[in-house]
Amino acid sequence: MKTVRYLSPAGDETWCLDGGQWRSVDSVAGGFVWLVTDLPEESFVEIKTPRLFGKDRSAFIDRQLAARYPESPYRRSLPVEGGELFDRLAPTRHVLFGVDAGERIDAEIEALPQPIAAVSPVSLLLARLARHRELPPNLFVVLPGQGSLRIVFLSERTPVLTRLTLTPGEPRAQIDEIMRTLRHLENNLGL
Repeated sequence: MKTVRYLSPAGDETWCLDGGQWRSVDSVAGGFVWLVTDLPEESFVEIKTPRLFGKDRSAFIDRQLAARYPESPYRRSLPVEGGELFDRLAPTRHVLFGVDAGERIDAEIEALPQPIAAVSPVSLLLARLARHRELPPNLFVVLPGQGSLRIVFLSERTPVLTRLTLTPGEPRAQIDEIMRTLRHLENNLGL
């Protein structure tokens, strides 16, 4: 049985796939659990690096990840698409991603009796979907939740910002939050 455990500010939920239908359940059934997080502590950071190759580049990126997200094992670097061949072989732009809520995720994993198949932050899932070639390269992805709004912005198919705001489900409040995010991007990132 497939099970998804969803962690969010509005509360935690569990869903199981049963007979081709997803249904909400009170406890986790047997099998592996996919842990999906939608937490305010998720973030993207773009960094510039010297042109390094192989293990040198990997070690440098690992040090940058550890410096940016020292308390969390839930971190990784993401590939930056595009550029010339040399930029693809030895890129100087990297995007770091991390979730600074490592203790909350660890506590959830320890409380589950079943093994974890994956920990998947919503920001990464939305960024992955938004990088599709048929979508515009500069894109806002907005996912409303119960009293919240997840915003992911991609510039040239590279995720540069993610925010989770406590926003009422009213369209006017959601539009205002998107406009605030746009102003932030214009003022701070020059987009």
